[in-house]
Amino acid sequence: MSNKKISDSPSIAYLKNQGLEQYIDFESSSQEFQSKRQEMMASVDSSNRNPFPPDPNDLHRLHSSIRMRKVTTILEFGVGYSTLVMADAIEKNLRSYGAYVGIHLRRNNPFEIHAVDADADFIKNTQSLLPEHL
Repeated sequence: MSNKKISDSPSIAYLKNQGLEQYIDFESSSQEFQSKRQEMMASVDSSNRNPFPPDPNDLHRLHSSIRMRKVTTILEFGVGYSTLVMADAIEKNLRSYGAYVGIHLRRNNPFEIHAVDADADFIKNTQSLLPEHL
């Protein structure tokens, strides 16, 4: 990222504005993400037990898309920081649109995230990141 600091990123600004810095240390994890970007085969290496650090650009895109599209239910494959960010966006959508959805849409499970992952350790780690209200 040349001479610009990670904190100057529009994605970091958005995520901080949404209050997500209370859950994710964007300064240290973003630097770590930049250094891991070179490891192209890390995602298919079965011996790799290290979760990927959060990518502020991806998290920004996820959160803002969920909010703009007024998403009410999510199915996610693979858990991690994305789960935390999507849970925050869904909770904000519930506050903004919950009354309308309850009256006008036929939904059995509005404002829920259903996450699937085969790794019990990743599930446990992600659950520990999620605050009780999410």
